[in-house]
Amino acid sequence: MPPGLRPAGQALFGAAGPPGKADLEAVLDPGKAGPPGKDGLPGQPGPRGREGPKGERGAVVVGLPGVPGAVGALARRPGKKGKRGRRGKKGKAGKAGKRGKKGKKGKRGPRGRPGRHGPVGPPGLPSLPAGCGKATLHQLRPPGEPPLLRGLRLGLPPADTTQAEDDHLCIDEPVTFRNGLALQQVTPTPSPGTLVYLEEEDAFVGRVKRGWRYVRMGTMMPDYTRLSDRPLAPSGGKSLRLAALNAPLDGNMGGLRRADRRCFRQSRQAGLRGTFRALLTSNTQDLNSIVRRQDRHLPIINLKDEKLFESWDSIFSGTQAIFARRPSLISFGGDNVMESSIWPSKHVWHGSGVTGNRSAIACDGWTSNGRLNRGLTSSLELYRLLGQDTHSCERQLVVLCIEVTTER
Repeated sequence: MPPGLRPAGQALFGAAGPPGKADLEAVLDPGKAGPPGKDGLPGQPGPRGREGPKGERGAVVVGLPGVPGAVGALARRPGKKGKRGRRGKKGKAGKAGKRGKKGKKGKRGPRGRPGRHGPVGPPGLPSLPAGCGKATLHQLRPPGEPPLLRGLRLGLPPADTTQAEDDHLCIDEPVTFRNGLALQQVTPTPSPGTLVYLEEEDAFVGRVKRGWRYVRMGTMMPDYTRLSDRPLAPSGGKSLRLAALNAPLDGNMGGLRRADRRCFRQSRQAGLRGTFRALLTSNTQDLNSIVRRQDRHLPIINLKDEKLFESWDSIFSGTQAIFARRPSLISFGGDNVMESSIWPSKHVWHGSGVTGNRSAIACDGWTSNGRLNRGLTSSLELYRLLGQDTHSCERQLVVLCIEVTTER
């Protein structure tokens, strides 16, 4: 294409030529800097430089506490129990505190078990000589009648009685009168302390300050010709005796200890040398523990030497202690419980289970005869010693005593 001509639609400028040579003036005298251009696009990050030295610690500024974060899933479960730490050293004793107020009085404790009966004491000292009565021989008679005095000394006639120097008769034995009318006709009245036997009434009366009083006497003396403390044949001469008190009792026996005393006293009155205790239990004593341990294998007999049970232990085998035949229980007075009218009811108090364990059904520890209170009993007519019947404590029933040791 010729110079100066251009194709249609092209610009008026041509292609850039090569750079020209620098003007010396322009190099030596550059022009003023133009205004800064617009910021270009950021370049690519350069390589990481070397770590610089550690700077000084800045001031600590405590900010406000942040909002507590939510509880994590692991924190909701308790952690495992840590190991027990070492025991610390003992600290010094603290100062004594103030004295507290006095406490209330405690309740009375349960009654203790009765102790063993002690040995029989030695004989007492001899008694003093009998005193002299103040009534003279001629005064102790109704007026106008022969003397009614008999037996001022047992077995001796009135003529053998002695008189003191002051004309007073020495009365060593009770005076006997036919009846109370004859006694009241005596002048002057005998002094207080005079003991008189009334034949028609078969009773004793004693003179007191305001008149005469009947003397209350106990049970009849046993017939010693029917009861003897002879050696026993069974088990090599050793056995334990079972006997009954001389009269029935209600549930108020004064407690277990008083019941034991009755057995001991009546056995002594019957001339028996063994130690007897009541066949009763309460809330403080098991029935099977009454007899001494080394004697529990011995047979049980009555006061006529008739065997009742093979041994003490056999009674508590759980069979209610059945007799092999009709029970033959003899009282200390010599009466047969099953045949005598002294015991209208043939039930016996015991208060025990079939194995000898203690029971609460025992008339409040044998101190109550209330109608509503109950006690464990057994029917002898059913041949049972430890039957589990109950009766009102107001009933009068049989009380048995057992010899607790062979030492006599």
